[in-house]
Amino acid sequence: MKTTLTGIISLLLILILTACSSATSTTTVAPIPTSDLAYPYPVPLVQVTTDASYPEPSVPSVQTPHSTSTADPRLGTVVGQLLLNKTPVSNTNLYLAEVIKDASGKDIIAGLDRVKSPNTSTDDDGKFAFVNIEEGTYALILDVVTNQFLLNYPTGKDSIVVDVEAGKEFDLGELNYDSLPIR
Repeated sequence: MKTTLTGIISLLLILILTACSSATSTTTVAPIPTSDLAYPYPVPLVQVTTDASYPEPSVPSVQTPHSTSTADPRLGTVVGQLLLNKTPVSNTNLYLAEVIKDASGKDIIAGLDRVKSPNTSTDDDGKFAFVNIEEGTYALILDVVTNQFLLNYPTGKDSIVVDVEAGKEFDLGELNYDSLPIR
């Protein structure tokens, strides 16, 4: 009888210790499915955390990355709103391409580098913000997967070129177009 009771107590202790040691939290980094992307490249990562604590079942928790919009006073900001026939253009990629000047200081070309150029996407209201941009002259570029377009002001033929200054916000306001090469 004493041996059976000792065996049962030992078995219970082993089960309790095993359950306690397996209640761990694991973290896995997984790509967002491409159908959920606001932009197709590069694939951002999400952090999936599961808690295997006893007795509740493991429930994954997904945290999507978010950018902080805390402005550095040594850098500038460019904001605006993109509209098509007074309707917000959402989930559209925009870049700021560095404007290259000739020897006399005249703007001659906008150099877009998809890896290094500042980029952002419009929100559901068509609003966009480029935060913490180095001082310089930039052209606004509309990016659709197959091509990029230098945007002109909707009211004229002039390209949208901004001079970013440290600690200042350059507000482009509402950019309402009659047509855009999207959708």
